[in-house]
Amino acid sequence: VTTQPVFSHVYVDKNYAGVETGSFSQPFNTFEEALDFAAHGVTIVFKSSGDHEESGTPLLLNKRIKVEATGGSAVIK
Repeated sequence: VTTQPVFSHVYVDKNYAGVETGSFSQPFNTFEEALDFAAHGVTIVFKSSGDHEESGTPLLLNKRIKVEATGGSAVIK
């Protein structure tokens, strides 16, 4: 059985180009990836300042999360 680590915060940085785990040092590139990974009650933190825009399929929220922006504004479309 493979288990995932339990995070209280999952990080997103649209400018990150490495291996994505959702950790502070290896954030996801998209909000959608972070949302898919996050458990109930997890805080999703945007590390990049400025607008964060994503296109694609609409997101269906079936869990409770908190979204934070650090260093600037976050725009989720």
